[in-house]
Amino acid sequence: MQLRLSAATQSEWTNLLGRGADPALQQDWAYGDAVEAQGHTAYRLIFSPENRRALAAVQLLEREFMLGISAITLMRGPVWLDATVRAEYELALLRLIQNQFPRSFLFYTPENAGAGVGNSALVRHLPRIMTGHSTCMLDLNRPLAAIRAAMHGKWRNMLRRAEDTKLKIERRYAGFLVDWLIENNERYRKKIGYRSGSPDFYRVLNASAAKRKAQFSLIAMDAGQPVAGVMVHQHGHSASYVIGYTSPEGRQKRAHHRLLWQACQDLKNNGIRHFDLGRVDTVNAPGLTRFKLGLGGRVVTYAGTFMGSPRLF
Repeated sequence: MQLRLSAATQSEWTNLLGRGADPALQQDWAYGDAVEAQGHTAYRLIFSPENRRALAAVQLLEREFMLGISAITLMRGPVWLDATVRAEYELALLRLIQNQFPRSFLFYTPENAGAGVGNSALVRHLPRIMTGHSTCMLDLNRPLAAIRAAMHGKWRNMLRRAEDTKLKIERRYAGFLVDWLIENNERYRKKIGYRSGSPDFYRVLNASAAKRKAQFSLIAMDAGQPVAGVMVHQHGHSASYVIGYTSPEGRQKRAHHRLLWQACQDLKNNGIRHFDLGRVDTVNAPGLTRFKLGLGGRVVTYAGTFMGSPRLF
């Protein structure tokens, strides 16, 4: 059977992600735009047999080095349109990518939790070079009452306290309040010292996604002033927490509890099924991990990263 990779238009890509089960943020078109603004090249490709329906959509990110050598990154993908064909076609897709980019190192981070670790064929083809990270995933398929009931008791009490305040929640796609959130997130990142995207990365991500209303920011206002905010990105039937910030005044009023609960309601109304709250780390960030898990999510650990050498080697 002849297999091929063909370029996708943005409308085709949006349609394909809508057909995938749980596409990740890293496979969204806007994410590719944001990475390209950092000097990389994004390829959005459709994987399919000749003259047959697509099997998967795969966004590749390329960073060029000297002498024509580059690194191709496939993060939390591909988006399989039929999960039952993944085991049959995964290796074929990886080989096809390597053939298309023979002078590139391939760094492959599967989306499925635990994917590839028990697959001896995959391990032989691409050795694992990094263990997987863990994230907190919230199931929005349940009724809102059930989601709220599943919260940790302390988290739910803090939410009640936030709801009793005079905080007003405003939804924004662009403008001053979105800039306020990005700038304060960066200021806090520098203060704490954790790794994250640059302000320019988040501005491009927001501008690209906001055209389709796929990304929005919720800002908590107190007496007309912003005190906290979260940025949320929708991709297919899934969504991701992108960045957030809470001022000392916002922490006093538990604004982040209120914002995340409002995000859950908005996402559910938009047909989103899963909400990725971001990385959890019980060693380096135990407080943040407890906060995310308190909302009622479950920990998902991914398989890690596999590496393929250039065909020339």
